[in-house]
Amino acid sequence: MKKAQQPKRPEIPFIEAGILAALLLFLASDNCYSQGNELLITETTALEICGKTIHLDAVWMNEGFMTADISILDQPNSKPITGGYRKGDELIISQDDGCTFYVFSVSKSGLDGAEGKVILSKSPPVSPPQVCEDTLIWKEGGQYMVDSLDWEITSVKKSSEGELQAFIKESYRSDLMKEFTLKKNHMVWLGECLFQVTSLSSETAVHMGNKWELEEGRIVLKKVTYYFYTPGLFMKEEEINKPNIEK
Repeated sequence: MKKAQQPKRPEIPFIEAGILAALLLFLASDNCYSQGNELLITETTALEICGKTIHLDAVWMNEGFMTADISILDQPNSKPITGGYRKGDELIISQDDGCTFYVFSVSKSGLDGAEGKVILSKSPPVSPPQVCEDTLIWKEGGQYMVDSLDWEITSVKKSSEGELQAFIKESYRSDLMKEFTLKKNHMVWLGECLFQVTSLSSETAVHMGNKWELEEGRIVLKKVTYYFYTPGLFMKEEEINKPNIEK
């Protein structure tokens, strides 16, 4: 059996080759710029930036907007300099060149155990912080996007204890990840917004005109304007180095 002959590679004129090389160099440098000028911090990690240790202590709601408590530490266990930052705020890590960032985004998605995230960037965000809707209504049988995950409301019914709750299937690209329930007063983080489950209703018969129709169960979620939740890397007081005081 003969080996398949490879097609002859066309010759590239010198000028075109130079343009192609320049284009590839530009794309490569642009990609490096994007990676080098955006940094992700989560509530369970710390980053070394400009000789400082950066902690994301907590992501919470303040006056209806996502707020990030960020600690800037000279050393991993030094006394922190902290501040509450929103999307678009400037974060000065040090006075050195290249050590000033913008808070490009603040987000958290899921239930209270979800991990808050902050992206720092050399460039400011193109949009202001999101203004959250006052009320959301999720219907039984509906599918809703929570970050990159799909939540399907499979049913709203009473549990064995007689408490009304919504049964949720969480999937990623059609693969089932887990199943859980939502109950009244549960908190649900949706990107830049936080909502609380204020009421649930199961399937009921409703009289519409001359006939009865079944109305699907539903979940009513109300916007939360202030809520503080701290699953981050807070240090115990005894672990913080006291500042040196020269006599």
